[in-house]
Amino acid sequence: MASGTDNWIADTVGDFIHSPIWSAPVRTFINANCLIFEYDDDDDNDTNESNEKLVILEEQKNIFTKYQRLVDALVTSLGKDLDLDRNEVTKACQIPVSLDESILSDERYEQLYSARDFELFQNMMRKRNLILQLQALISLQLQWGLIKPGDTRDDLIVSLL
Repeated sequence: MASGTDNWIADTVGDFIHSPIWSAPVRTFINANCLIFEYDDDDDNDTNESNEKLVILEEQKNIFTKYQRLVDALVTSLGKDLDLDRNEVTKACQIPVSLDESILSDERYEQLYSARDFELFQNMMRKRNLILQLQALISLQLQWGLIKPGDTRDDLIVSLL
C-alpha cells in the first residue's frame, strides 16, 4: 500500500513539474541567472584568472542557494495545497539512487533534481546559457541576412528560435 501512495505522490510531483505553475518561475529564474555559467577552458593557471574563477564560483553557489529556495517553495506549496505528507513529497523529489540519464533528457526532471546537486545545476545552467547565446547568434544572422530562414534546415537550430 505504501508503494501505491509513493507512486501516486511521485506521479503528482511529475504532473506538477510539467505544469505552468512550475515552469514559469523556474524558467524565468534560469534565464535570468544563467549568464554567469559558461563553459570555459581550465588550462589557464594565471593567478588573476584563478581569483576571478573563485569569485564566479562563489556567485554560482549563491545562485544555486536561491534556486534551492525557489524549488523548495514550489514543492512545499504543492504539498500544502494537496495536504500531502511533507516527508513523502520530499522523498518523491529526491534524485534517484540509480540516476538514469534518460530521466535527465526531460528538462523538468533535470530542473527538479538540479536543486539537490550543484554539479547538475551548473551543467543545466551552462546548457541554457549556451542555448541563449546560439539563439542570439542565429537571430542576428537572420536579421543581417547572413542566413535566410530557408537555410536553417537543421531542426535543432530552428527549434532554438
